[in-house]
Amino acid sequence: IGSVVRFDGFIAAYTDQKDDDAEDEENRRLPEIRAGEQLARQAINATQHTTEPPPRYSEASLIKKLEELGIGRPSTYT
Repeated sequence: IGSVVRFDGFIAAYTDQKDDDAEDEENRRLPEIRAGEQLARQAINATQHTTEPPPRYSEASLIKKLEELGIGRPSTYT
């Protein structure tokens, strides 16, 4: 189980998502395979899915995130 990213899309802009080093079997990225490379087949379960970018910040969620990160002062939030 794993995935191969063909086009980074919005993921390229959001680098703070899950670590690729995580051993989460379902979210593991597979190595690239070159043409002509020999592989041993174990099982194939092809599924297609798409991803969606995280929702945009609302004013309230942006202020909450800034406070969590310790950025700015309360007077700069309004």
